[in-house]
Amino acid sequence: MHILDTGAGPDIELTLVCVHGNPTWSYLWRNFLAQAPSNVRVIALDHLGMGYSERLDSDRVLEQRVDDLTRLVRAL
Repeated sequence: MHILDTGAGPDIELTLVCVHGNPTWSYLWRNFLAQAPSNVRVIALDHLGMGYSERLDSDRVLEQRVDDLTRLVRAL
């Protein structure tokens, strides 16, 4: 899963995870990331098969996408 991340640091007070809809991608959030205050970490992802993420041989159902997102957030 491709992610854009403004980065974690000692001054971070809030983390926002930006999730695109279908058929958009993380590019949708580019200006939001660029303008985020320094104390806010912003993470924007590309779902598998979309944007800069790995291409898949089959479609993913909603439950799989929710699981993907849950695992990503826990890992970060």
